[in-house]
Amino acid sequence: MYLWLSKEVAIMIFMNEEEFLTNETIERLTENMTEKYLEAAGKRAGNRVSFSLTVQEILLRFRDLYGTETPCKVIGQKNFGKIVFTIRQKGPQLDPTDGDKYTEYSYDILAGIGVMPKYSYNFKNGGVNTVTILGELKPKKNAMLKNMLAAIICAVLFSIGLRALPASVSSLMAESFISPFFTKMITILSELATPFVFLAVVTGITGIGSQATVGKIGKKLLTGMMITYLFAGIVFSILAVVAYPLSGRGGESGSFLAQIVQLVLDIIPDNMLQAFAVDNDLQVITIAVFTGVVMLALGERVKAVNNFCMECAEIITRMMGIVCRFLPLVVFFGVVNLLLSDLSEVVNIYKMIILFVISAMLLIGFMLVRTRICTKVPLKILLKKQLATLMINLTTSSQVSALPENMKCCKEKFGIDEKMVDFGLPLGIVIYMPCGAAFLGLATWSLANISGTPIAIAEVIKICLISIIVAIAAPPIPGSACAVMPIIFSSCGIPDAVFPLAIIMATFIGYLLPAINGYCLQLELLMSAKKLGLVNMEKLTRQEE
Repeated sequence: MYLWLSKEVAIMIFMNEEEFLTNETIERLTENMTEKYLEAAGKRAGNRVSFSLTVQEILLRFRDLYGTETPCKVIGQKNFGKIVFTIRQKGPQLDPTDGDKYTEYSYDILAGIGVMPKYSYNFKNGGVNTVTILGELKPKKNAMLKNMLAAIICAVLFSIGLRALPASVSSLMAESFISPFFTKMITILSELATPFVFLAVVTGITGIGSQATVGKIGKKLLTGMMITYLFAGIVFSILAVVAYPLSGRGGESGSFLAQIVQLVLDIIPDNMLQAFAVDNDLQVITIAVFTGVVMLALGERVKAVNNFCMECAEIITRMMGIVCRFLPLVVFFGVVNLLLSDLSEVVNIYKMIILFVISAMLLIGFMLVRTRICTKVPLKILLKKQLATLMINLTTSSQVSALPENMKCCKEKFGIDEKMVDFGLPLGIVIYMPCGAAFLGLATWSLANISGTPIAIAEVIKICLISIIVAIAAPPIPGSACAVMPIIFSSCGIPDAVFPLAIIMATFIGYLLPAINGYCLQLELLMSAKKLGLVNMEKLTRQEE
């Protein structure tokens, strides 16, 4: 069975078997699933032994929990670029993923990003237990960069060709074909961005709240992360104000106070439904925070609502992931549209790149100084221990791919307590994006300047606040920065015409963000563990050979 959508987006079922789980069938199913995985993944296949052991362990637990009287169904499919194996069997609601070495709180996060098998239960048809296993796929090297470069080159050549045509023809092409397509693509991104961020904020708050069992470990780590976010917000705001002078009113103290009061009033919606209807994203974020906090307080009493929100978030995230695959096409139409409009200020984009480099250096410096003061360990020793993880992050642009090496570094080289690492690293991969917040803020500011959008003092606070929130909310998927940018742009009144520049910046600078955030995350985790007395100082100070 095969449903074709595109070269990168397709659904193909390549395995569909149903067997009673005896020792012989478990061995045969494990072998078949492994071979099907290797065949479907091709050159991008991960560790064969690791996948085979995971599958075998899950099948054995299915047999032990649900018995051999009912058949077990195994489905393998290539689903929107991912290799997914689903194992189903009727029986009582017993989780076969329990008893894993990972603690309960880290399991939920790891399952959410596809690192661990994910369990669910359907009460219909007598009750069906389901475990979903994602086949590991090695990241395509520089795939997004290559696609974006190709889109930009094609857009430039196409624009040159259009200018060679008679003015009436090129004008007709721009107005009737290029501009409408570009506008529609931006509209799709913008429409998905609002529910995308709303659900991410709600599930993020309730998800962190479920970590209450970790007590002071979670509080200490989250406090350290918020300090870093605050520093990043202050740094990029100061740099942006220096590079791009404020415009609009706001110089008088009375005027400034009036703007701040108005900003506070604007984020409180008069009608909750209207905020979604008109895409008032700042109000939507406020509603999301309020909703998440209330759900957190109600706890188990709204478990069904929480599960519903998580499922909706998974749907929207998958939809956004599919849309982000077409970003090169958005860039093509957008760059053509931009070049035909003769936007002279585009060359000033170099300022944003310089400011980002400075802010990233200041952020790394801030983390290194804090770590040196906290641990008293020479920075040369720390960098040498972090080098392997840093190189994986740089070459793959994925913290998920670097997670095994990252855990090895934190546990074996830094000597951080296993419980702290199992909780902190998965959580950090999802919500720790201080460098991403700096990039989003600077990109918004520079593009506001390029497009002539006035930025007054009150907007400084708005940009800083939204950048941090959407950076935390953005999931670790390719193109996530592009996915959340419409939220900031619409809140600040930045026109869609400059959006292609945002995508281009997000592609090239975004390639470095996982490496910088991952590097800082290790230091953040080390500092929190040191303050809690959860570090083996002998391992930490030991020289790497």
